[in-house]
Amino acid sequence: MRSTRIAKTLAVGAALALSALAAPSATAATAPGAALYDCSDYYSVSSSNVNLYGYVGYVDLQYSPGCHATRSHFHVADSFRNGHSGWNVRLWVDNGRNADSTAQNVLVEYNYPNNTSYADYWSPSTSIYGNPTEVFTAGVTWTYNACRGEWISGWHDYSNGYNFNDGGASSYSQGCHG
Repeated sequence: MRSTRIAKTLAVGAALALSALAAPSATAATAPGAALYDCSDYYSVSSSNVNLYGYVGYVDLQYSPGCHATRSHFHVADSFRNGHSGWNVRLWVDNGRNADSTAQNVLVEYNYPNNTSYADYWSPSTSIYGNPTEVFTAGVTWTYNACRGEWISGWHDYSNGYNFNDGGASSYSQGCHG
C-alpha cells in the first residue's frame, strides 16, 4: 500500500516537472528586456488636432503591437466638454493612400449613438496585414449643432514607420469655426 502511494506521488511529481519544462513562461520565451504586449495595449502613431468648433480635441491612429492591429480614437478635450454637450461621432479607419491623400479602402466604420458627450471614442480594430497596403489613417466625422466636419489623423505607413504628417480637415460645413 505504501509503495503504491509513493509510486503515485513520484509519478505526479514527474508529470508536473515535465509540464513545467514543456510550457515555458512568457518571460523565458522572450529575450531579456523585451516588452510583452497584449491586445489591449494601444499607442498613438499619428494624430491631428480637431479644430471644427474651436479646439475640440484630437483624432489619432492607434496601434497594438500585441495584435498587429490598428484603430481610430477620438478624444474630446475637457476644455470643450466643460461648455458643450451632445454631439454625433462616426469613426473610421482607411487603407491605401492615393496620391491626393484620399483612401483606396474604408476598412472600419463605426457610428456611436447620437447626442453623446463622451471624452473618448474608439473604433473596432483591424489587422495591419492582409490589406492592399500597410498605409492607414484614422478619421472622425463630428457633428455639433450646425457644424459637421470630417478630420483625419494623417497617414501612417506600418511597413517602414513613415508618417505623412497630412492630418486635418477633409471637409466641414459653414456652421464650423476654428
